[in-house]
Amino acid sequence: MPVEESSPGRSVEDPRNEKGGFSSPRWRVVLVLSCVVVAALLVIIVPTAVVLTRTDRLDPVCPAMDERERVDCHPEGKAARDRCEARGCCWSPAATQGPPSCFYPTNHGYEVDGAVVKTASGYRARLRRLNTPTMYGGDVATVELLVEMQEEHRLHVKILDPAEARYEVPEAALRVPRPGQAADSPMYDVTFTHRPFSFKVTRRSTGATIFDTSVGKLTFSDQFLSVSTRLASSNLYGLGEHVHRRYRHDLNWKTWPIFASGANPFGNYENLYGHHPFYMCLEDDGKANGVMLLNSNAMDVTLQPGAPDSAPIVTYRVIGGVLDFYMFLGPSPENVVQQYTELIGRPVMPAYWGLGFQLCRWNYTNTAGLREVIERNRATGIPYYGSLKGKSTTHYLTSLVHFLASTTDKPGYISTLVLTDFTRAFDCVHHPTAINKLLALGLSVGPSELEVVQFARVLGVILQADLKWSTHDVQYGDIDYMEDRKDFTYDADLYQGLPDLVQDLHDHGQKYIIILDPAITNQDRRDGSPYQPYEDGLRDGVFVKAADGETNLIGEVWPGTTLFPDYTNPSTTEWWSEYCQRFHNVIPYDGLWIDMNEPKSFMNGSNNGCESNRWNYPPFKPAIVGRIMYDLTLCMDAQQTWGKHYDVHSLYGHSMAIATRSAMSRVLPAKRGVIITRSSFPSTGSYAGHWLGSNKAAWEDMAWSIPALFELNLFGIPYIGADICGFLWEPTEELCQRWMQLGAFYPFSRNHNHREYKDQDPAVFSQSMIDSTRDVMMTRYTLLPYLYTLFYHAHVAGTTVVRPLLHEFPTDSNTWDVDRQFLWGSGLLISPVLTPNTTTVSAYFPDTPWYDYYTGHEVEGDYRGQTVTLDAPLNKINVHVRGGTILPTQQPANTTVYSRKNPMGLLVAMDDSSAASGTLFWDDGEAVDAIEQRDYLLVNFSASSTELACDVVALPLGGPTAGHWAALQYGTVSVYGLALGTGTPTVRAGRVNGPLQTVAASRVQYDRDNQVLLLTDLQAMDLPITESLRFSWT
Repeated sequence: MPVEESSPGRSVEDPRNEKGGFSSPRWRVVLVLSCVVVAALLVIIVPTAVVLTRTDRLDPVCPAMDERERVDCHPEGKAARDRCEARGCCWSPAATQGPPSCFYPTNHGYEVDGAVVKTASGYRARLRRLNTPTMYGGDVATVELLVEMQEEHRLHVKILDPAEARYEVPEAALRVPRPGQAADSPMYDVTFTHRPFSFKVTRRSTGATIFDTSVGKLTFSDQFLSVSTRLASSNLYGLGEHVHRRYRHDLNWKTWPIFASGANPFGNYENLYGHHPFYMCLEDDGKANGVMLLNSNAMDVTLQPGAPDSAPIVTYRVIGGVLDFYMFLGPSPENVVQQYTELIGRPVMPAYWGLGFQLCRWNYTNTAGLREVIERNRATGIPYYGSLKGKSTTHYLTSLVHFLASTTDKPGYISTLVLTDFTRAFDCVHHPTAINKLLALGLSVGPSELEVVQFARVLGVILQADLKWSTHDVQYGDIDYMEDRKDFTYDADLYQGLPDLVQDLHDHGQKYIIILDPAITNQDRRDGSPYQPYEDGLRDGVFVKAADGETNLIGEVWPGTTLFPDYTNPSTTEWWSEYCQRFHNVIPYDGLWIDMNEPKSFMNGSNNGCESNRWNYPPFKPAIVGRIMYDLTLCMDAQQTWGKHYDVHSLYGHSMAIATRSAMSRVLPAKRGVIITRSSFPSTGSYAGHWLGSNKAAWEDMAWSIPALFELNLFGIPYIGADICGFLWEPTEELCQRWMQLGAFYPFSRNHNHREYKDQDPAVFSQSMIDSTRDVMMTRYTLLPYLYTLFYHAHVAGTTVVRPLLHEFPTDSNTWDVDRQFLWGSGLLISPVLTPNTTTVSAYFPDTPWYDYYTGHEVEGDYRGQTVTLDAPLNKINVHVRGGTILPTQQPANTTVYSRKNPMGLLVAMDDSSAASGTLFWDDGEAVDAIEQRDYLLVNFSASSTELACDVVALPLGGPTAGHWAALQYGTVSVYGLALGTGTPTVRAGRVNGPLQTVAASRVQYDRDNQVLLLTDLQAMDLPITESLRFSWT
């Protein structure tokens, strides 16, 4: 050590003046002091030297690389060299549009502090930040890595601050598994790089990359967290909610912000209503994996192509919380969705009537206007008696009386019906005096549909049957039904008699759903009386608070100045449930439609503005809609029970859905009802369905709805649909007709439009449009047992209801970007027309048999694995059945109340091995606990070249009795692709344990050229759906 260095404050003596060397006590003291100084300086200098050495190594390392490999180090835009290099990042102007000029060096991020430690559940490590310049301040020096190998197919990786708790999605919003023992035989391997730290997850069987953070190093600061990963392939799906014009993502430098917003879905990269940071990647060999980031803060997700010899890259930039990833190994696409919903919660089972056609409009003006719409649509007879169009008067009468027999509560009134073209004879058991009246009326009826409706109504009166004609299952009330747009009120002036109208709907087998918005006004009622929901909410402290935690935040929505219920507060759930119950006593609604719950406001922040702080103005703002974080929503520093609005904003709609489900269980404790929400989050599908928001009447919007159906099914919300014919703008008749055809295959099928545009319910269009709509809706209602069964599988196993072809044919690369066709389950392919002035449609058919749903004919020509052109006249949507499928069906009626009483049917489509299989789930259609109580019917179907077996595997509690919802018969069986020998087929049917009866030749039709077998009018053979049965044919 240089002699001139000493402890501070002490003089340094010249050793040349000393005599006697170091032997004196004085020098002993000096020696001791010198040693102390040396030790102290070593404590200072050695770590400093280490830091200096580390800093030397961390001068930005910026090797030459393909620009497509760069990860943006200045994501807020307007990058310049000085600002870029001040962050310790690399600067090199990009030669092409897309790649950033400011990008991360290869030596940015963290390093492992010590070792990665193996634990009972996986791994744990401490990570120390490398000494690089800060980007947005508040860098966390030490973070902790937790790896949990939770299941063979599921991996959990979490990065958090061990020293200070940060916001995490609470268990009240989403309950995730607790750590347990590591899986014994995981489908994945996890490896780590210590400096700079990264981790890599690969598929053990193939080595395919699931997650690899080596490409863009970890950043973890107070309000900016970032990590990048490589993908296994360019086949990326999901992330939402946005308008994605195609299902497979464009990876060419696209940034998708995720943060719940009330923006209109116009297809311009807006972040929309839901917050879903979940994607699925289809690997090159057809295996699939999925990744969810469990984080409710605002974020950007940037997609970039990567170098040609590398893989695409996904970058997350989040402004709060922790990095909490769940990875799912599939290996099939359907497996990925099942594993994801296993984590977040299975989808809710909708009421059966919720699968019927639904009608809505913002502003029917008054009760008279609403009644007029209902009546004119009833007069069209959609969907049922349109099936009689073009038939003889005899056929009309036969079908109508069969309809009466199957729907009236007194089926004994009609025991037999014999009609020919010239003879009509009715045996009315309890009304023999009515015969002459029936004959007289029948003889005067022609084939006109109006006359048939009149005949049916008179016939119902004569038979004293409680028959009511209707056309749509569900009628809605939008905000115009309310008094001055206040929740839990109705306008007694404009909507005088609304309770009676709702009762009339119920009398016709229809349901009524009302809209409720979260915003509660502080204004009095029209008559000057206090608005009680506000008064009680004020008393109970249910509203969102301003930054001080005491003052109620005030914004503006439809009723004017408003407060926002804090649905994360248990007291709010109680208050909400109480008022839902009270209003149900006034208007006996059947379901709830919750809107504006992102939450949306008509002002920025509050009526007092928002404070200028780091919550309302964070150092990094993702590319969300608006210039500020609180654009048309609440201040980010507002206070809720679950935390700051900054953290819980995207949970608002989810918490409202949870509270509304709780309210419905109080209003209708024994019934499921239906809840539709605009805003959503992972797990919302366990409580509610969703619609795609304020779309417009445009061909592109209709086409974009199909990728959205795929994505919401991916997110665990299969009860999904778009506003048919568009909410905004006015559709042409052609557009609306094509959209009604497509919408007939939305799981949630509702026509809805805006008050400023003309009515667009089916009845306002031409007769050809009405006929087309009736026909396609009859197809939907015929297939409802299959659709309902798909929802059962979604509810218990997490499978999708609507799915793309790639889910069923993942190794067929031709399916990877097909998003203009879709499947119901695995067995029904829908190929709609999505462009104007078009009478053909291009459809891709994977390599398996496909049959025309309507005729049973196999697709013509060399079609397998090919895209073919199909005829698609204006009155037709192409629907095909996949070989190997058995679909349960039912004779349709005007609403599900009546159709559920009709005979069932089976549609069997043979595969190349002359085999097929399927399932029927059937319960009372609305009991809230039917599945948990096992009060349902479950039948497995299997078919071969010689027989069809119906095996009952679950029976309803107590077994079916007369009038029971399961006391139904099979009425028809259709078999497509069945090759039989020459001669007339002999068909037998009966119970498995009993003798088989020969089916009368009059009930058997066989088209040998097209290999289609039809069995009709089987009800008289006593083939109940609750018995295991067997059909044979030779």
